[in-house]
Amino acid sequence: MSSINQITEADFDERILSDGQPKLVDFFASWCMPCRVMAQTLDDVIGEYSSEMDFFKADIDRCPNIASSYGISSVPTLLIFKDGDVIARSVGAMSKRSLGEFIDNNI
Repeated sequence: MSSINQITEADFDERILSDGQPKLVDFFASWCMPCRVMAQTLDDVIGEYSSEMDFFKADIDRCPNIASSYGISSVPTLLIFKDGDVIARSVGAMSKRSLGEFIDNNI
């Protein structure tokens, strides 16, 4: 099973924007209870999609400039990037089924 990689402001551009592989970034906060629920849901689906996309987490308290530049005002927020562009956004925790549909509709 693959894991979700932590990203920082220092490596965001290199790891997220540098190639065409789809990437899902979970913008979260450690103090956010819905973020904890979403983290478990991501863990539940990552194995099904790890060959199709890479998964990352960005703590908004440690990456405030990135969160601001992408208009993150609520957490959890999921962004799917492809070719350096945001192609999908979802705000709020979701079920495993809803997360699967979100990914399927955007990769």
